[in-house]
Amino acid sequence: MKLTPRHTATQALLQMEENEGYSNIVIDKALRAAGLDARDAGLASTIFYGVLERRLPLEHFLRGCLANPRKKLDPQVWALLLCAAYQILYLDRVPDSAAVNEAVEEAKGIKGGAFAGLVNGVLRSLARKKAGLSLPQGDSLQALSLRYSIPQELIALWQRSYGKELTAQLLEACLHGGIVLHLRQHGAEGQFHRVQQVSQPLSFQLRLHLLIQRADGGGVAEHGGHGLDRLV
Repeated sequence: MKLTPRHTATQALLQMEENEGYSNIVIDKALRAAGLDARDAGLASTIFYGVLERRLPLEHFLRGCLANPRKKLDPQVWALLLCAAYQILYLDRVPDSAAVNEAVEEAKGIKGGAFAGLVNGVLRSLARKKAGLSLPQGDSLQALSLRYSIPQELIALWQRSYGKELTAQLLEACLHGGIVLHLRQHGAEGQFHRVQQVSQPLSFQLRLHLLIQRADGGGVAEHGGHGLDRLV
């Protein structure tokens, strides 16, 4: 199979899902292995980081195109759909029809082509619907989570810690790429503690570093730009 930008981005996403790698290391390794030229490497990086940043709305829209929105798909197929959906909804450089056809061709190489029909149907439905797609409005956790592509539990934590007004500013900074958030494990026993470092004044130049203890006992999340790279 030809190593296309989307194939490279898809494989990098899978690497992160399976091995919990850090985004910059994973995509750099994938680009070196693929041997793409500068233009294609740039497109692969754009798709990869774009999916990380807009993953929650992408998943929301894709599930709306599935016959069974709750169905769990093969991870490789789901990563492929996410990359293609990002191209369809957020990039103009590739026509929708070409993005769909390329994804279908790649799907033919997954488990004997068993998912090619599903990929074709879901992406064509997404392309038809895209002009009328919108995210929920309002200040509910679900609406904020989808609009800003931040997990509900993290938004809830911010609201409890900083109040709704400051949280709204943080979310706007995230959306416009002015915030860098890293959540890291602290302590030999795997405990997480909350600290903050916020530059003043609060603006798109804000950089926030938090170490938190997840109430549900979960692990580390890496956030770069405005999408969670991983949350385990």
